[in-house]
Amino acid sequence: MIKFEEIWSTVKKNTAIAIFDNAYNDTNQTGLVTIPKHREYQRDSNHPKWYGTEKSFLQVAKDRFMINEGLPPHQHVFRKGYAQQMVDKKYPPMHIDEFIYVVEGKLLVKIYDIDDSFMIEKTLNKNDFFIYWDGGAAIKALCDNTRIFVIKPGPYEGPEMDKRDFKDKELVLTNHRD
Repeated sequence: MIKFEEIWSTVKKNTAIAIFDNAYNDTNQTGLVTIPKHREYQRDSNHPKWYGTEKSFLQVAKDRFMINEGLPPHQHVFRKGYAQQMVDKKYPPMHIDEFIYVVEGKLLVKIYDIDDSFMIEKTLNKNDFFIYWDGGAAIKALCDNTRIFVIKPGPYEGPEMDKRDFKDKELVLTNHRD
């Protein structure tokens, strides 16, 4: 079971990057109460299947990875059209926050600072989760049938719109080729 830990930027003071924790549930309920339906299409074939409609502001996904599969280092960035609203309301530049929960299996998580530099890696097991608010993250399954549950702001319009991948020479994923 993972121990609670906060990760803060070393580049920009007072900038929260991520948090790790465990969502152990001691009740008799062993699953989600309700699971929404998958969208009929997916704009990014390398990304987990997102629930909801194209216009949903909350995206929920579940995915299953085999050993050494995962998602490459990436950062979610603000979307076009939101920029003026952020300026008008004096909000900071928008970042797409993300929550990932390990339903089953074992997951390696790598966290990167706002300049793409590697910060920390953790191994998460069943019921562990992490949230990242800034910077970037990558995940890699450490055993077959690792299942995750993801929540982030939506709608997810594909990598051109709100996702920026970057490289980590140390991370090799069998479902992503350079």
